[in-house]
Amino acid sequence: MSTMGGKPSARQAWQVAIGLAAVALGLRAGVACAEVAEPASSVEAAQCGDLIAIVRDSLDREVAVSCARSGASSCSERKRPLLAITTYIQQRTAAGSDDCETLLEVNRRLRALPARH
Repeated sequence: MSTMGGKPSARQAWQVAIGLAAVALGLRAGVACAEVAEPASSVEAAQCGDLIAIVRDSLDREVAVSCARSGASSCSERKRPLLAITTYIQQRTAAGSDDCETLLEVNRRLRALPARH
């Protein structure tokens, strides 16, 4: 999903949205469709920002869940990459970075996570 130095296309943004929805529903990231129909209009940066806010809130809720004593170390280990993604989002937002580019990178990082058991 290369943008060749430019902003992500509407198709790329929709692919990200589908991938994020799959992850949010607990599906394996690869389940998301590889190809989608081109949306009628281009995706605005505000929409990418809205999706980032949804992902950030979802990750924050996931990280906030208390770990059971019996599996605390594995639970903490599982949360580490989620914390890294939320930190990345915060840094990009604070720097005023392009929301659609941030969304593409967040999608890449989420897809790299191991499947939930």
